[in-house]
Amino acid sequence: MKTQFTHTTHDVTGGFSTIELLIAFSVGIIFLTAAMMVSFSDPTLARQISLDSGQAAALDVSLDNNALATSSNKLGNIVAKLTSNWKTAISGDSPNSTSPYTNTPDITDIAPCLKEISNATTWSTLGARGRQITFGTALGDMTTAKALGRGGCDPIPPSEWDNPETDNLSQANVSGADNGTDVAVTSIDGIRYAFITSNPTGSGTSKKEFTVIDVSDTNVQAQDVKATLVMDEGLLALTVVGDYAYVLNDDEVNHLQIIDLTNPEVPVKLSTSYTLPNITCNYNANNCQRIGTSITYYDGYIYIGAGYMVGNSPEFHIYCINDNSVAGCSPTTPVARGSLNVNHDVNDIAIKDTRAYLATSADYGELTVIDITSKTLPTLPPSYLNPLINNRKYNAITTSNAASTEDGSSIYILGDYAYLGRERVNNQSEREFYVLNISNPSAITPVGSMSLGLAGCNGNGCSSPYLSGIVVKGKTAFVGTTDSNSSFFLIDLSQPSNPRPRNNCSDLNTSQTATSITIKDNLVFLSHAQGSTLLKIIYDQGNACTQ
Repeated sequence: MKTQFTHTTHDVTGGFSTIELLIAFSVGIIFLTAAMMVSFSDPTLARQISLDSGQAAALDVSLDNNALATSSNKLGNIVAKLTSNWKTAISGDSPNSTSPYTNTPDITDIAPCLKEISNATTWSTLGARGRQITFGTALGDMTTAKALGRGGCDPIPPSEWDNPETDNLSQANVSGADNGTDVAVTSIDGIRYAFITSNPTGSGTSKKEFTVIDVSDTNVQAQDVKATLVMDEGLLALTVVGDYAYVLNDDEVNHLQIIDLTNPEVPVKLSTSYTLPNITCNYNANNCQRIGTSITYYDGYIYIGAGYMVGNSPEFHIYCINDNSVAGCSPTTPVARGSLNVNHDVNDIAIKDTRAYLATSADYGELTVIDITSKTLPTLPPSYLNPLINNRKYNAITTSNAASTEDGSSIYILGDYAYLGRERVNNQSEREFYVLNISNPSAITPVGSMSLGLAGCNGNGCSSPYLSGIVVKGKTAFVGTTDSNSSFFLIDLSQPSNPRPRNNCSDLNTSQTATSITIKDNLVFLSHAQGSTLLKIIYDQGNACTQ
């Protein structure tokens, strides 16, 4: 993480001066990067100092020094509490008989494993002048980072994202890898790689369902495509854990396959594949859709979502890949543990603690919450039945919003919030992006929502666009969609109750459909299904937006 020091002194009409000191530390390690400077540039203060023969100045200096210690100590206490319990609620301190200082902490979740912490200490000094000092740091949680696996948490604070630019990799550079379905990015041996799954339209050996690209430089070229693999069928989704990619196969059997990435530029498909248990599916009889729709990893287990199947076949599955308590479980020999009939498409999965949050196709339950305390017996807890949840599935739409006939398509969790994406069926002013408070998973509450204005579909053979992926860093949401005219959005979450477009100088929406989105090293990666681009990389330019 970059070490950063910022110091500004403000003199405002009326005598209010502020000293702001922001110190960014290495994650989990605190060290001071520079000395603080105190400015007494206010003329009122200077006159008062001369009248009081230096006694008032001494008092001011004493108050300033005590404030420095107070704010620093408060920040240290916050860090200690969060180190002990990552979810600890932090409160401020008001002035009292023994201390004239007000401490106002602010904690922002930057990533699942990273928080930015600051503490503003304010006090009044000579002439009732208001003064303030702010200390800040960044703190990482290694337990969460380990649970998310390699590449699962990008511990880099986001940039301003006011002047983004894009680089593309043409599908012509990877012949046979059209119709990209998912993308994962991670670093192996110091090289940043993108792994893309595809469901090509060709046949036989001309199809390339798995592509490895060196994305150490954003300006990717044909020579950066390091490897491709021909699989049995098209691939629909993937997650990369350690030295292995777990991919979902578009077939009635052999749904889960494993690719060895020990040498990422020579990927090897393992011979053993896995058919999801307890399902009855016949493509020809049209009693099921594509089986594997979504996959994610958390703390030794992979969670797999399937398309809706007629009957009691489960659409949610749990596999062990790294848990010594489960016999035979290893990264190369996944062991099926439990499954659950959700009775809908499971389009996306996010895990937090002992809950799995599913973006599902239920018109009146776009978010399904599952208790995964028991990996062998995941359940829909009866306690989830409350006015905000219909049939144990959260209904994102309230009576003040548009009609709820759209499926949930994507889900992302950061801190106490879940960010839910939906499809768009028609051209009315419907909302496709929702902010939900999940601090109490038994009583999920809506916080805010936003219409992205996707093109919509009126049922004349068109395909409804939807939010294909959401990643949130700090106060910015990065969103990919399948609307070819509006495939990428930046959403400002400074006010969760009022999400809105983030101002920027660029129009990045080209004639592409984004099928997946991920972030690595503060770079955004989009896979595409149509048009001339297989992979798009978006980054924030160093020069400020001048719009």
